[in-house]
Amino acid sequence: MILDYIKKYKKLIFFNTVEKIFLKSNINLKKQSKKKSKIKKKVVLLQMPMNYYFLLMSKTMVFENHINDKIYGTWCYYVRPLPKKFLVLEIIHYIFNSIIYSFLLKKKWRKLYKKNNIISFKDFSNLGLRSIYYSIKNIFKIFPNIKNNSDILKIKIKNIYIGDLVYDTYIRYRGVPTVDKNDFFLKYIIFKSFLLIYNLENFLKKNKINFYYTSYSSYINHGLIVRYFLKRKIKIITLPNNYGNNYSNLITNRHPYARKNYEKLLSKFEKLKNKNKKIFFAKQQFLNRFQSKSDLLTKYLKNKPNYQIDLKKKSNFNYEGIVYLHDFYDAPHEGGMKLFSDYFEWFDFLSFVIKKHNLNFAFKFHPNAKPESKKFNEFLKNHYKSSRFLEEDISNHMLLRSKNLKVGISAHGSVLQELLYFKKIPIYLASNLISPLKIHKIPKTKKEYENLILNYKKIKITNSQINKMFKLYYMAVSDQSYFKCEIAKKIKLKDMNINKIQDFSKYLNKIETELKLIY
Repeated sequence: MILDYIKKYKKLIFFNTVEKIFLKSNINLKKQSKKKSKIKKKVVLLQMPMNYYFLLMSKTMVFENHINDKIYGTWCYYVRPLPKKFLVLEIIHYIFNSIIYSFLLKKKWRKLYKKNNIISFKDFSNLGLRSIYYSIKNIFKIFPNIKNNSDILKIKIKNIYIGDLVYDTYIRYRGVPTVDKNDFFLKYIIFKSFLLIYNLENFLKKNKINFYYTSYSSYINHGLIVRYFLKRKIKIITLPNNYGNNYSNLITNRHPYARKNYEKLLSKFEKLKNKNKKIFFAKQQFLNRFQSKSDLLTKYLKNKPNYQIDLKKKSNFNYEGIVYLHDFYDAPHEGGMKLFSDYFEWFDFLSFVIKKHNLNFAFKFHPNAKPESKKFNEFLKNHYKSSRFLEEDISNHMLLRSKNLKVGISAHGSVLQELLYFKKIPIYLASNLISPLKIHKIPKTKKEYENLILNYKKIKITNSQINKMFKLYYMAVSDQSYFKCEIAKKIKLKDMNINKIQDFSKYLNKIETELKLIY
């Protein structure tokens, strides 16, 4: 066990062969630039996640848009995972992580990002006497008002709502399915939030930022700066690395998320040429997932859902409805969840409704669940005896083909597209790729949600809706970037597997080649 940890952190801390090549052979963009712009220099703040895709993508963005600008880098690991253990073990874990992240890893990644023309580095979680006093003083103002978990979602700093970010950060980084409002880790997250705001305000008093580049808009580590900068009318660009998103997105007050705004996709599609060809492409891509191939929207999943089916084998599936559960440790509010505080509360409500009305429904666990989530799945099986759970490896293709299945429930998952295609009624809770079709209204109360489930038979699926779904699918996998992103698109950077060092080397070489051609 100890040896495994040593090997793991040795790989993280020390430069590998490809990283050394990046440091040595990477073109110095500023020195090589032949552009002499008379335009006033912009000031750019660039997030520095430990992510090869973002490292390479931000390199192309600097060259294409900020070759002569002033660029700051910012470390983004303000809150780090702290799984629930004995207090002594938690303290040891915290100290160890602080040394690794705050010193060793930050030092390493500063060197890597420096090659992207970054002139100075900022860590907005640095401690100071005034920032500590400011944070503690405001924590004591907030906590007397937290009576239950829903009160956490109402937390504001400087008139900016951050409660959902706090909630999601707690779930993901504490490794639990719901929030314990008395846990010191919750106080720690809120303390860090005030600390960030204090340091950001001081930074902006001396520096005018024109652009901020971020990898995500979720959690305190990413989302808090996004919301603060939105209020200050600073342009915020996300550079997501999956095909369900653009190479570069502009975040706005109306849509403060890294994902695409699904509601605008249909109108954008209607402006395109060769619509039938695009619908055909979308359909072929979508059907790949039922042929044990990756389609572009599910390519990012480490563990793919099971779609294999034996047509000769008779199905004994006899449920009328399926609840497709989410990973209980994901960020529910980043996905647009508003009616429930977290996925566990959502599950508990549905379990109650199904039992109350004696519905012939079963639960299906998420195929890409994290290890801690799988343990919680076992907890649910043991403590919700009246609920029925499907086998984890059951084929979703087989379920969808079943004549017995009539309705499927998901908060906002991609399975909703599959349900619609097979003409099963999809019930959802938040914005998703089929919600622009207005199959039903998104419920605003739990009573509305219960009635929607009980009266699902009133909802009708049409071929026109399925055809429009493929239009939406096409717009989801095609690019509508805020910036042109010419290099990234040319080399198809989104094909890069961020977990493979070979891919880092491959796409680094492609970018170097493109830059040399231009120079």
